[in-house]
Amino acid sequence: MKIGGQESLYYEVETHASTVWLPEEQMNDEWLRPLASPEELDEALTVLCSAPQPLESHSYKRRGHIMTVSAGDLPAVVAALLRDLWARRKAKKTLSMYEENILRHLTDCFLTEWSLLTGLELEAAAREFEALLRAGRKKANLNAEG
Repeated sequence: MKIGGQESLYYEVETHASTVWLPEEQMNDEWLRPLASPEELDEALTVLCSAPQPLESHSYKRRGHIMTVSAGDLPAVVAALLRDLWARRKAKKTLSMYEENILRHLTDCFLTEWSLLTGLELEAAAREFEALLRAGRKKANLNAEG
């Protein structure tokens, strides 16, 4: 691709929502990571069905935590954030626009990776994802009662 009179090599990456052009010279661990291993996926799925943890009550601290986690690449850490945001939305009936956007984006990425790793259709992965999250909330409710 020629940009500003300078020719460079770019990789074209198509997603369901857009096309991204990544410059070859900037291809490193900051831009992309390999797909999770089966063990990493299993750990993330276990985290999804565990009892959610409360997020910071102060919005700035919560946003900082979300930014740190969403910039990371450990599937289990992202799964914990998804679990906790989902639980917060269920408990509070709403999230901030920022939190909703992050929840939607990270969920899409998580489901896509899960689908790629297992061959599971996206819709089936989404149903299983919600079932795991509901199981985690149920555990939390049982723990609170007993």
